[in-house]
Amino acid sequence: MAQKGQLVAASNVSPVPWLPEAPLYADSFRCNVKEFLHLYGRKVPLNGLRRATAYIVELESPNGVTRLHIYDEKLDEKDGAVCDQCRCMGWQHHPVCNSKYHFIIPSEATLEDTRQLTAVVEGIYLKRLPLSFKWTAPAADEQEDDEGGPYNAAASVFESQDHLLHGVLHSNGYGHLLRMNGSQGGSRRLIGKQLLTIWDRICVLLRAREVSTEDVSNKSGMLLRVLHTAAFGTTWYGKMGYSFGRGSFNITPEQYAAAVAAVQSTPLSAITADFQLVQQLGYGGNGTLQAIVQHYSSKGEPVTTLGQLLRRLLTWCARPEQYAAQYPAPPGWREPPPYLQLLMTEGRPRSGGARGGKRNRSLSASPLPAASRNAVKTEQLPSAASIGSSGLKHASSMPRGAAAAA
Repeated sequence: MAQKGQLVAASNVSPVPWLPEAPLYADSFRCNVKEFLHLYGRKVPLNGLRRATAYIVELESPNGVTRLHIYDEKLDEKDGAVCDQCRCMGWQHHPVCNSKYHFIIPSEATLEDTRQLTAVVEGIYLKRLPLSFKWTAPAADEQEDDEGGPYNAAASVFESQDHLLHGVLHSNGYGHLLRMNGSQGGSRRLIGKQLLTIWDRICVLLRAREVSTEDVSNKSGMLLRVLHTAAFGTTWYGKMGYSFGRGSFNITPEQYAAAVAAVQSTPLSAITADFQLVQQLGYGGNGTLQAIVQHYSSKGEPVTTLGQLLRRLLTWCARPEQYAAQYPAPPGWREPPPYLQLLMTEGRPRSGGARGGKRNRSLSASPLPAASRNAVKTEQLPSAASIGSSGLKHASSMPRGAAAAA
């Protein structure tokens, strides 16, 4: 599913790496990106790299310098007439472009592996590798191009899933946010909000026309696009102006909005009554859900709907000091060990792996009764609200930079 919306300027964000003095462009993206690379990009000569040119742009922040890799990839007929992402978005009617620009912030792990193109480019840029260093793709099943050398895209830089940020913009101004890995994705330097802000500012600065993304983010095994939408009425990417654009199974924007409203407005009284009935009929249940609802709605503003409850839970997860102010720990309370340590103690295998960030936080110091502190099974949202979500945004609607998940 894809979405349409407008860019929103950001304000309350951690220091975001960016240009010391960002220019203001008024031409088309095709011209703007060339001027941008001429002024700010440093071309990195690299032997063995065909059909693409590598540049590095340094983005500054109080925390140091972040190097943005830009690859100008040249395409030919055998690469296909239509981009797969454009086809999924319904943009296959656009004129075919013979070049596209990849904007990549590589992860720390890939920069330490000289088999990766990003590591070689940055090594040459920092003069850690000789200019004569010849790079070849590490894929075992290398595809041969017309010149008899390995093509640099397959199973390498343009297909890697490890980048902190990877966005692509076609020369016609349409583009796609392909990947973003914040703290939960292994980033030690930048969180999701900062990465999304960098990408948003790039799109606004260069005057991209429309940008899409497929929202596959998750939190603790649950699709974040469902959880965040049920709580706040929009996906996490909606903070930056992404909204519904195209849905699967011919779902229309009106149907999607109706599903979101239905989930958000579901009364908690009806949910607890259903669980009580199941428990009375002897089909299971131990009153955990009722205890959770009663606990988190006992203080502060009234909580009467599912959307309000999820919004409060997500807010307190992100700001535990607010929870501690409402529910101080009882006397003699000891913080339990981290979740991963509990798993290792019980001899259970790691499920899905923990890649840092919020997934490694200790369990909440909740004064719930012991019977109510058991793991709660995830309740599946209605299928109409569990639609996959991609996003579109009009990057030419804002005069300059903008302002996200981990």
